[in-house]
Amino acid sequence: MKVLLLPVIALVSGLARPAQAQAPSPARDPAHRFGLGIVGTTEAFVRQPAPMSGVSASYAYAFVDRLAIAATAEVSFWYPSKSIDSPYTGGRLDLGLCPRVTILRNRRTSETKVAAELYLLAMGGVTWPWVTVPERRAISEKVDGERGWYVGAGAGAAFVWTHWGVFVEVAYQLHRVGLTTTVTALDGSQPPVALQTHPVEHHVTGTIGVLLVL
Repeated sequence: MKVLLLPVIALVSGLARPAQAQAPSPARDPAHRFGLGIVGTTEAFVRQPAPMSGVSASYAYAFVDRLAIAATAEVSFWYPSKSIDSPYTGGRLDLGLCPRVTILRNRRTSETKVAAELYLLAMGGVTWPWVTVPERRAISEKVDGERGWYVGAGAGAAFVWTHWGVFVEVAYQLHRVGLTTTVTALDGSQPPVALQTHPVEHHVTGTIGVLLVL
C-alpha cells in the first residue's frame, strides 16, 4: 500500500510546491504618457532678453525600463519690452524627439499613493520661426522665416497618482534658424534690399504641466 501511495503523494506535493514558490511579480510601469504643459523661455547671453511664453504637447513611450522617448510639439511667442518703440513680435514652432532616462524612482505602493521620479532628457528637432514687423513711415519691411534646427538638454521630475500626474522640467536649448529681411522704400526711390541671416539663439526654458498615464 505504501508503494502505491508514493506516486500520489509525489504528484500532490509537486503541484503544491510551485504555488508556494510563486511570488507576485512587481507591477510594470505604464508605458504611455501624454503631456500638456505651459512653457516660459528667456534668452541667454544677451543684455535685453525677450521673454517668450507658449504651450507644449508630448507623447512618450517607455520601451525599456527607465528609458523612454517622446515626440514633442511646442509653440512659443515672444514679446519685447514695452519700453522699446515700434517693437517686433514673433514666435516659433518646434517639432522634435526627446529621449529621457530615469535616474531616481519611487514606485507607488499601498502606503505611498504617489509615484515620483527624477529624469534627464535630451532633445532635438526642426523649428520654424516667424516675425511680425512694425509699420514704418518711409519704408516697408518684411521678414521671412526659414526652417532651422534646435538641440538641448535638461532635467525633470514627475509625480503620478494612478493615471494622472504633474511634471516640471528645466532645459537649455540652442536654436539656429534662417531669416530673410527685405526693406523697400515706399516712395520707390531705391530698389528693395534683401539681407539673409542665420542667427543662433540660446534659451533657458521652464515647463510645468499635467500628465495622462496609461
